[in-house]
Amino acid sequence: MLRSITRTAIAAAAAAALLVAGAAVAQTVAPPAPGTTTISVGPRVQLAAGATDPTDFPGVKDRKGQPIPSQYRAIAYDVSITRGSVETYPAFTVRCPPGRKLVTFAATGSVAPQIVGFTPFVRRRAFGYEGKASWGVIVDYDRRVTGVGQTASGTVYALCR
Repeated sequence: MLRSITRTAIAAAAAAALLVAGAAVAQTVAPPAPGTTTISVGPRVQLAAGATDPTDFPGVKDRKGQPIPSQYRAIAYDVSITRGSVETYPAFTVRCPPGRKLVTFAATGSVAPQIVGFTPFVRRRAFGYEGKASWGVIVDYDRRVTGVGQTASGTVYALCR
């Protein structure tokens, strides 16, 4: 009887030690494996009216380098994708400031937004983002230009009114 209690205590202690070790390993971030695509998306930056317009937004009478018109706000996300052997794309939701709605999207650099839906994880058949407060995008790049090991970077913009 004593022998069975001792074995049970030893087994419980061993299981507890493995759980603690597993938790410590789970908290450690491993370096990416060779050939893995690495992605970085910068913080959301709001460009207020009067700031220098970073790009020509399609469908809007604005001009790059001129002040952003008073009724608009531009939201910017810096994106960098270092292509690996397995392609991966960043996805995020663009949100307008409170009381504002989406008008259009644009990009600079070698990346481009693919407009997908209310969230990046729900695909839609039609673009219905105009007049919505937020919308999902997946950021893409030209695979014919950016080879494995090379980086595509740029800024994705949303214009809100």
